[in-house]
Amino acid sequence: WTAEGCFCIASSRERLAILPGYGLVPIEDPNAPPVSVSVGEGQQEAVESIAVRCGPGGRGSVFLKSDALRGNRPQGCVAIDVEVVAMDTCRGPGSSGWRGWQSLVTERETGDEWLQEADHGRKQLETFGMLRKSTDDTKEARMNVESTVKRCSNNAVRRYRRALKWLEADDQQDKKIKLEKSTVQIRLAKASALAHQRFGEAVEGEAPPEEKAAIAEALDLLKQVLADAEAAKNDSLVYECLKMRLQVCIQGEDVPQAREVLERLMTMRPEDDELKSDSARINRLEGALTLKRGASTIETVQKDLQTAITATDKAKVSECIATLFDMIKGGQVTWDTVRTLKVGKDVGNAMKMGDPDIAASARKVVAEIQALAQRAGIG
Repeated sequence: WTAEGCFCIASSRERLAILPGYGLVPIEDPNAPPVSVSVGEGQQEAVESIAVRCGPGGRGSVFLKSDALRGNRPQGCVAIDVEVVAMDTCRGPGSSGWRGWQSLVTERETGDEWLQEADHGRKQLETFGMLRKSTDDTKEARMNVESTVKRCSNNAVRRYRRALKWLEADDQQDKKIKLEKSTVQIRLAKASALAHQRFGEAVEGEAPPEEKAAIAEALDLLKQVLADAEAAKNDSLVYECLKMRLQVCIQGEDVPQAREVLERLMTMRPEDDELKSDSARINRLEGALTLKRGASTIETVQKDLQTAITATDKAKVSECIATLFDMIKGGQVTWDTVRTLKVGKDVGNAMKMGDPDIAASARKVVAEIQALAQRAGIG
């Protein structure tokens, strides 16, 4: 309802009816079936806030200002009425709502839907990151997609953990249970890693402890699945597990392990075109890591150069100048790093020492810095 209480914006009981003289008109059907809401997944925050406080047969209302709980609701000030009809009492094997295999598959399929939506957002963010850097007009849109990826991934993790717990309480020797458990473990590994994946400028920094823990957990899950799949001689499951392991290794910036897994995958199915894209991702990751190491190294060399200039140690100055030249010419650092550290200023100070050999070497470094700026589009 609007803040003035004049008319209903939307209702789960809304239906269309044909009335004489009016044609098709929306009506509210008191006998309409209730709508299912999974509490805790952030689909309808306002509805969830009421549902968790009411039991079956309870009713509640919440009045929202324009900036309150803005996700998935009409804009402006609104009042939301909720009637709780019933609760699904399924709590796993042995509970009153337990439907056996159907409950397991339903839980896993719900997790699959969340994971698919999260993966779609991930692809959007990665594609956007390759095309352009974030600006003020795009940052909010990117942050919204990142928030969706995180929320959907966490919801998938929640579903998969519950399904895995139920599977572990069942007969572990049943082949169908074993296969379903391996499938859930693979997807849990993917969802767990995706929930902590970084995008945009955040990728350039160090991975937080939460992401490292999620990657470690994912690798442990995949290790278990791989061992079971190889013991069962299930090549299809082995391949799926290895592909997921490859993605986790790339996210964890483990280039040697990623290349090892990629080589095994290409041996198994050389016709898979996706592996070519994965190979390109590994190459980009390796280049990015090289630049990251180069940024750290050039800062150390710069400090050594500053110390040598202060101490008038011409031999050390010449050595540092030569190292800077090799790093910049070899593409081991970016223009942003060189500009931020103001390397050119220290090279200029070396030129003022009065040594012709140092001055000549320093001029070569300045020329490479200018060329680096031009390649970066700075001009």
